[in-house]
Amino acid sequence: MKKKIMFVDDGSDQLFSFEQVLKESDEDFEFIGVQSGKECLKELKHAKLPDIIFLDIMMPEMDGWEVCDKLRDNPVLKDIPIVFLTTNMNMTTKHACGSFNDGFLEKPVESKELFNCIEQIIKGK
Repeated sequence: MKKKIMFVDDGSDQLFSFEQVLKESDEDFEFIGVQSGKECLKELKHAKLPDIIFLDIMMPEMDGWEVCDKLRDNPVLKDIPIVFLTTNMNMTTKHACGSFNDGFLEKPVESKELFNCIEQIIKGK
């Protein structure tokens, strides 16, 4: 069964890279890419829910923390696994990422690291 993977990142180049990595995989993934927190929330109202959301922390208007809070406050969306994406990894961020979601990946993300993360989350469901 096809796994839906959503990426929320304000960088179109990042989204393109994630999409290419998933396309090159032997797995059957459906890529959903959006460039803002607002677009993420809008998409989730109208689409089948993703199996995982990869969420950039540093975005304009609504950052990843705010998006995560809105997802966790919504009874329909609260159980979707969220993995934070960040370029600014420090101890505070690591602790916060580990406490509030299903993990984090530091950008740039290696394809092997991405697939390991997806596999761990899907097996854990």
